[in-house]
Amino acid sequence: MAENGFKNRNEEPDKHQVFFQLFTRNQGYIYSYILALIPQSNEVDDIFQEVAASLWEHFSDYKLGTDFTAWGLRIARNKVIDYIRKSKRSPICYSEATVRLISNYHSKQMQGKDHRIKILENCVSRLPSNDRRLVQLKYSQKITTKALSERIGRSVNGLYKSLSRIHYFLYKCIQRTLASEQ
Repeated sequence: MAENGFKNRNEEPDKHQVFFQLFTRNQGYIYSYILALIPQSNEVDDIFQEVAASLWEHFSDYKLGTDFTAWGLRIARNKVIDYIRKSKRSPICYSEATVRLISNYHSKQMQGKDHRIKILENCVSRLPSNDRRLVQLKYSQKITTKALSERIGRSVNGLYKSLSRIHYFLYKCIQRTLASEQ
């Protein structure tokens, strides 16, 4: 199977599969954005469903390789504004200007998050291979420290010390990188 997840490089990616992967990867961001603006969970669910349907309906307008989250949040913002225009029964009803301000702030936060994730990935790549393996086992597979210690044959206390050292290294690496960017 090729790197892109398809059997053959000449094979075009399936539109449904690409949408599903992008949507599932980003649905939490979109849902939390709507929830921040509309506190009633049943209404949030309805708006989220409208956003999901709209994303699918307009997926042909999305340019593959661009920021799906930003595109989804723009559609979500428009759906929230439509909801606010139609419904004044909400106990917390923001003006359109407020929704735009919150949306802009949220977008900047998302961009910063992506940047910090790249910095973290870079710092993890600088770890010795055994430490990278520990990080991968602990956080990618989301297992407890006790289960990890049993799996790799190390004491829980020794593993805690190693993880603490790794965390400190990553913290310092991230701090140095961010400081060098200013």
